[in-house]
Parts: sequence; structure tokens; C-alpha cells
Amino acid sequence: MGCDIQKDAIVLKSGELVGASEIGLLATVGVMMVKVYPTPTIAVLSTGDELVEPTTEHLNRGQIRDSNRAMLLAAAVQQHCKVLDLGIAHDDEEEIQRILDSAFSAGIDILVISGGVSMGDRDFVKPLLGKRGTLHFSEVRMKPGKPVTFAEIIVKSTDTTSKKILAFGLPGNPVSCLVCFHLFVVPAIHCLAGWANPSHLRVQVRLRQSIKTDPVRPEFHRAIVRWRVNDGSVNPGFVAESTGHQISSRLLSMKSANALLELPATGNVISAGNYVSAIIISDISNAVMGEYSFSSDSASGMQGSVSQDITAKSQDAVCRVAVLTVSDTVASGAGPDRSNIVRWSHRCPWKAIALVYQEFSKFTRFVVGNGDRIRFWDDLWWGEQPLGVQYPRLLSVVTDKNAPISSILGLFTVKSFFLALSQYSESPPVFPTKFVWNVQVPFKVKSFVWLVAHKKVNTNDLLQLRRPYKALSPDICKLCMKHGETVDHLFLHCSLTIGLWHRLFQSAKMDWVSPRSISDMLSSNFNGFGSSKRGIVLWQNACIALMWVVWRERNARIFEDKARNSEYLWDSICFLTSFWAFCSKVFKGIPLNMLQLDCGPRAISVVNSSSERLGGARVVATAVVADDVSKIKEILQKWSDVDRMDLILTLGGTGFTPRDVTPEATKELIEKETPGLLYVMMQESLKDILVGHCLCCGYWFYTLRCAVLQFPWKDSSSSLHT
Repeated sequence: MGCDIQKDAIVLKSGELVGASEIGLLATVGVMMVKVYPTPTIAVLSTGDELVEPTTEHLNRGQIRDSNRAMLLAAAVQQHCKVLDLGIAHDDEEEIQRILDSAFSAGIDILVISGGVSMGDRDFVKPLLGKRGTLHFSEVRMKPGKPVTFAEIIVKSTDTTSKKILAFGLPGNPVSCLVCFHLFVVPAIHCLAGWANPSHLRVQVRLRQSIKTDPVRPEFHRAIVRWRVNDGSVNPGFVAESTGHQISSRLLSMKSANALLELPATGNVISAGNYVSAIIISDISNAVMGEYSFSSDSASGMQGSVSQDITAKSQDAVCRVAVLTVSDTVASGAGPDRSNIVRWSHRCPWKAIALVYQEFSKFTRFVVGNGDRIRFWDDLWWGEQPLGVQYPRLLSVVTDKNAPISSILGLFTVKSFFLALSQYSESPPVFPTKFVWNVQVPFKVKSFVWLVAHKKVNTNDLLQLRRPYKALSPDICKLCMKHGETVDHLFLHCSLTIGLWHRLFQSAKMDWVSPRSISDMLSSNFNGFGSSKRGIVLWQNACIALMWVVWRERNARIFEDKARNSEYLWDSICFLTSFWAFCSKVFKGIPLNMLQLDCGPRAISVVNSSSERLGGARVVATAVVADDVSKIKEILQKWSDVDRMDLILTLGGTGFTPRDVTPEATKELIEKETPGLLYVMMQESLKDILVGHCLCCGYWFYTLRCAVLQFPWKDSSSSLHT
């Protein structure tokens, strides 16, 4: 007895957290009462006219369930705080002011408000906090959560004492709201609770996949951090895995996330395997435990676990009924339609139809008529009223007042409608119809090019007008990261795209100056590969493949955080051009490998661009020979014995046809084969190229003076990259 704790020894210091073991230690020394910091009281308020309670089963148009308030209350409880639910406040200045006054008089320590902190006309939170106290900041250069607001409110009581309340205005987007809670509110809670170090734990983690950083704002990327005995570098450490697409309204990106990766605002790609700093926001052990599976017996003993999968509650869960009124009186406007429960403009009924389309479509089919069943003057088909009501004097002189549309406007055809629209639309004077619709490419690609020609594809400038909430912020091209994204810039003037166009014209041995617009580009008849049928098809395929590859690369960088270099894009353009031409009628019977563009220049570009990584390797000699054993042997022997090359790369002639004789010609000159190196190369190449390419994989030989590495003609560039 008495050997555990010496006399006058300090058992606990001020600022240390009191847990179960600390309480047992105090009991050991006979201390029953100690002074502790009280847990803060947090009031949570949601603002927005669109918000309804989560218990609402059926949402009306323009309504969303309030997820932020429930989320913030749960997060505050996890921090062992007392909570006060202030409910939902509409976007009304007086109502918000009244709720804030009642909250300040309730003795709270922290006020957390969700929404109403942006720059809209009905965002009143920021000015109200500024009137009541000291507004320290209203914007932070971070992603997500730029409009976060912080203020200190001094509340005076009746006994002349005052109390300081910390007020936080968090963004309305759910992910931004929760990220800002962890970064700003949680340290404030720790500070009020007396923590010696109120900041979050930070650790260095190794990335499991590449991540593209934002060029303007530092980003807090949601991720799952786990401890691994081997983090990929043979050493133990933390490994971070992204939770997916990081849009601020996608709450699924916070699901299971236990860390926020601190990414600098460089606009570059941080490759997998690099180390970054991570802020730990929840228990890491949960992520580790989630890696293992449990039997049904052990799982039944886990309290609080989810017993079944939870899916999002659909608005269309109930049976919806469509009512059709058949009445001449109602159709002519002479009587009311008492069955018309859902109201919308006849010009755009699709938004209302979309709400019930999933169930309604099972019992319907669409038929395009010819206008025989719609009366020109009496039916509502143009404008807000029937034409007979809009133009009564004109109707009075008409002989046949019940005439259908078809008898007045003629038989409707898609072509006549297109020609009529072309007279009034902003389309180019001579639309490249044959270039778009007669080309031998998949129909979805044709439709895409049609949208590009009419400047209707969803580039960021159009999204800013149509759907601002889906537009990129800031408005910047994701390929060059310099200019705003428009159709003309993306497909013509972007530095990456214009480099691909120059390369295409160089392959046709033509000089090229960028036109003013993509419409001018498509309307111009370049005949890059000649005026023959095959040359025209090949050129059209190449131009369309370039636009298609650029569009897919743009989407990959935005939605998948994947960025490929110009060499990869050029290889994709060449492959699509050749493959589409191979499937066309004019190239029927011609092998695909005969249609592929020359791989030699691509191989030179790959080697020279990787010179530093390859120890200074540069291409100093090139040649082209036929599939003839003697000619192949002659050039190989010259490069090996006379020119003293260190490495020879051959492209083509490694397949199974009788004329594929490159390996046979090389074997007559070699000193030794190296199958072990070939096996390692095949294993590495399988990570990046298709399994089927192994049928004609490269060969590795040693001659007396140099190494010979042989690749198939098809996809040789991708093999070289590997």
C-alpha cells in the first residue's frame, strides 16, 4: 500500500480531460469534488422557404426535407454538448430576428445557423448577426464552405452582467455545412470546454488514388482513412481513400468519411502514393473495423447497428393518378375544367409530367399525329388562348371554322419543320448537314456533333443561364484552366484542343489557322485526306473523333477527377478514326491495321517526352521497311553493328498472319533471349492495356551490341507508355 502514488504527487493537471480512469484515480486519493468546465449549450436553426420537416412524407414542388438541422444536432450531441432545437425559420427578416432574440435569452453558448449566409436578396443571417454583435468574417477561401460566417454576440442580463455568444452562419449545402461545423464549430466547442489543444488531430496519409486539386481555393476532400501494416511503401501507415464525387450538395460524400484531406490550391493532380495532411473528424477505428466481415452471431450482438439497408424515400412512393377530361366545352374555354388539379403552362408540361412519369409511362405510348384531330381555330395549341379567341375578327371571315391544322398548315413533316426553324434560328447560314448526318459514326456521336454545331451542348456558359446551381464555379475551362468554358473555346480555342487540331492537320500535311467559331470549322471543306470517298470519310471521322475525345476528357476531369495527357488523347483520336472507318462501307474488306495512322511518330514522341525518366534516352534514327525478312535483318544489323544503338524499338509484324515476320527476322541476329524481362513487362502492361493485347505482346532480345524491344503495330504507343 502507498507505492502507487507518492505523497504530494500531482494526480491531474488543469486542462486534462476527465474520463473513467481519471474518476477512479480521484476516488483513490479521496477527492470527491473538482472544478470542471461546463459543456457548452448549442442552439441550431435552419433557414429557408424551401425547407420542411424530415417527417414530411410527400414533398410539394420546390420543397426539400431539412437534413442540416438533424445533422448538426447529432454532431453537437457527439461532442457531448447540450442542444437547443430552434426549428426552421422562413426567409423573413422579422421572423429570424425574433427567433434569434429568444435563443440569446435562453442562455446558450454557441449559435449555429444553417443557410441564409450567401449573397441573395433573402439571405438575412449575415446582416442580422452584424447588427447584434461583431462580425469577424463572412467568407473564407476554402472548398467547400466559402460563405461561412462568424460573429461574437454580447448579451447583457438584468444583473448588469454580460455573456459572450459565439454565432456561426454555415452554408446551406449539406456537405459544406457539416465540413464547416467540423473545421470551425468543433474547435470552438473544445475551447469552451477547456481543452488544452482544441484543434483536430492531423496525420500524414498516403493517397490510394490520384486527386485533382482546385486551382483557386484550398480543398478539404472527404476521405476514409485506415491504418495499414503496408501502406504501399512497405512501411506501416495511414491510407486515404476518397469518398467519390465531391460536389457540395452530395451528402453521400460524407458517408463513412472520417477525415478531411487538406489539398492546396494548385490545380494540379496529386498522384496516388503521395502523402498529404488529413484532419481526423471521427473515430478511425470504425473505418478499420468496417474492413472485416462478421458472422450473423457476432453481428446480432452489436448494439445500434443498422439491421437493413436504407434507401432514399421517393416522392413517387404513392400511386399517382392522371385525369383526362374529354369535353368540347372545356377544350374551347367555355367551361371550367374541375378535374385540373395540377396546373402548368401548356408550353412546358414536361416538368409536371416528369414528377409522375415513372409510373405513368407504364400505361401510355406516344404517337405522332398529322394534325387531323386538332382544330386550328377552336383548340388550344398556340398561345395562352385558342386562335379564334385571340383573333375574333379574323375568325369571322373564315368559311370553315372547324378546319383541322393539317388542312391549313399542310401535312407535317420533320423536314418541313426543320426548314421552317432554320429560317428564324441562329444556326449558321449553311448548316453542315452532310458532315453531321452522313458520316459513318455512332448515332449518339452524330447527335453530339449536331449539338456542338448549334452550340447547344451543356458547356459551363450555358449551364450558368439554364441551371446556375449545376454550373462550375469559378467559370473556367477544365482543360486549360485559364479561360471561361464556351463551345467555341472548348472545341476550338483551348490550348489543349488547338494542339490536337494542329496535330491532325499536320498528319494531313496542311497548315491551319483557327477559325472564328466551331460552326465555321464544320462548314469548311478541308478535304484533309483527299477528295476520294475514303479520304472524305477518314477526314470526317478524324474531326468528329477529336471533338468526341475532347468532350469525354472534359467530363472525366470534372466528374471523375481523371486527367490524361495529349498523347493519350491523340491515341484515342487515332483509334476511333480508324475503328469508325473500318466499320464503314467504303472501307469494307480493308484490315483495321491498314487504316491506323503511323505509329512511328507517336513512339518517337513518347520516348522523347519521357527522356528524363528513361535516363536521357532520345530517338536519333527512324526507318520504315516492308514485311520482308532480309530487309528487316539489314536495318537491324546496321543499327546494331555500325550505328552502335543501345536500344532498338520495332513496331508491327508480331501478329499471327504469314507476313508477320519481325520476330523471325530478329531471331537470326540475336545472341540471347530474355524471357524473364518479357514476363515482367507483360505483368506491368496488364495494369493499363487490355488482356486481349497479350496475344501479340512485345518481344525482348539481346544482340551482340544492343537490346531489341518489339511491339505490335496496334496500340504501340500505349504499350510504350506502360
